[in-house]
Amino acid sequence: MTQEQNSPNNAPVARIRCESITVGIWENAGQYGPMHAIHVQRSYLDANGQWQNTTSVPTNQILAAAKAMELAYTWIARRREQLRTASAPAPKPAVAKPQPVAPAGHDPDNYAEPTDPRRRPTEPDPNDSGEFRTIKLSNGTTHRVSVDVAAEIEAQRDLNNEINESASRQRTAA
Repeated sequence: MTQEQNSPNNAPVARIRCESITVGIWENAGQYGPMHAIHVQRSYLDANGQWQNTTSVPTNQILAAAKAMELAYTWIARRREQLRTASAPAPKPAVAKPQPVAPAGHDPDNYAEPTDPRRRPTEPDPNDSGEFRTIKLSNGTTHRVSVDVAAEIEAQRDLNNEINESASRQRTAA
């Protein structure tokens, strides 16, 4: 398999060759950007020993033609992506998400915002002042959150446990 690139005005922008099959890729200006087309041809020696080209493909060359067309499709897709990224506006700079700020008197490394859905409550910490509770995330780290948030999490956990137990009872009864 060979791939050649040409760019004269009246020539294909690329040629892909697979055995005796050649696929020429043409690029033309269109209203919404470049349009691509392919031309498939097969080279063969005639009875006089002269090279000829035809658009007919015998059955023993169908796979070679299919592979050449697949490579042409890939070439066109990459070319379109090149053209799209070359003409695309510069990406907007990423906006940094503000990090949660720990309340005064709490370790900033062990604080999770009350909206963090990964929290799992643990037993109450005897050192808590009553405003916050220590919870354990699914990744094993512990964090301090408000008592209200901890109560919501516990209620959700209890509801999930009831649903799981009910589903388990239904499976065993069936």
